[in-house]
Amino acid sequence: MVNDSFDVDKSVIDLVMNDDFSKKKSLAKKIRNVADREGIYPASIYEFYMARGRDEFSGFTVPAINIRSLTYDL
Repeated sequence: MVNDSFDVDKSVIDLVMNDDFSKKKSLAKKIRNVADREGIYPASIYEFYMARGRDEFSGFTVPAINIRSLTYDL
């Protein structure tokens, strides 16, 4: 359960809108810590794509959506 005293939604907005680098860094760390406690980890299928490019496997595809902005909202 997320700590009720830490508002992740507000912190994400503050992170995006803040011009102070040290504040952004602090907010990002707090958000990552909350995510870690909740079992939420960043992930990528980069290595999967690289292996496919080396023809290490074939016969299936993996759907992907590239999102570069507004990822939190999605």
